Amino acid sequence: MNISISQNFKNVLKNKIKILISPILYKSIDFIVDNLFEINNPDKYFYFMNTIQSSVKELIKNIVITSFEELDNNFKNSNNRTSRYIINKSNVSRTIITIVGEITFSRTYYINKFSGDKFFYVDNCFDLPKYDHYDPIIKAIAINNAVNTSQAQSARDTSAFIGNISHLMDYSIINNIPRQSIFNWINSWNVPDVIPESIDTPDTLYIMADLYQYLLVLLFFVLYPILILYHFHTYLHYLMHHFQNY
Repeated sequence: MNISISQNFKNVLKNKIKILISPILYKSIDFIVDNLFEINNPDKYFYFMNTIQSSVKELIKNIVITSFEELDNNFKNSNNRTSRYIINKSNVSRTIITIVGEITFSRTYYINKFSGDKFFYVDNCFDLPKYDHYDPIIKAIAINNAVNTSQAQSARDTSAFIGNISHLMDYSIINNIPRQSIFNWINSWNVPDVIPESIDTPDTLYIMADLYQYLLVLLFFVLYPILILYHFHTYLHYLMHHFQNY
């Protein structure tokens, strides 16, 4: 779905995000600095980095949620919406797992006045599949990990990637992605059909085969004549031995 955004809306969104994250940013900085030298254990550096990472992730979450909800409100109040779509439900919440953790945002459910089609504007704008609990980036990371390792290992690695580095101290806090989910993502992933370019060689026959098939064929053509010669030699030896006895 094409998103038509005015400069006025961009300015409003920028100001709202700045107002939203400023208190969070200042509070995080105060907490980090105030407690940095109060930690009397060998994990001071780890605790310091974990606090910063958690604070940054919270900022990103707030930016994403605010952007989604403001984009929906902008569409709700637009002339395009009022002339073509009616509101079916407001403040419908959705929770998804992203690379910065779990986020929950509200959006509006619309109905097309002419076709009767129902949709969530925000979901369509960002191509978020219906009912999916994990966002497309998490799916892509999980599939890539599964290709390089296994589905079970991908579930563990991707789950650890979503969380904070605190899981390095306590692995029990990781909520692993179900292995069945990764299996389903691989099967439903939209892999494009690759059609190789045709070659204009009418007198040449191209045969596609993997290395295993090639070795089997090679062994057949090499071993078969050897077996024939062996049996022929055995039979000839038998005949010679047989006639020598007479």
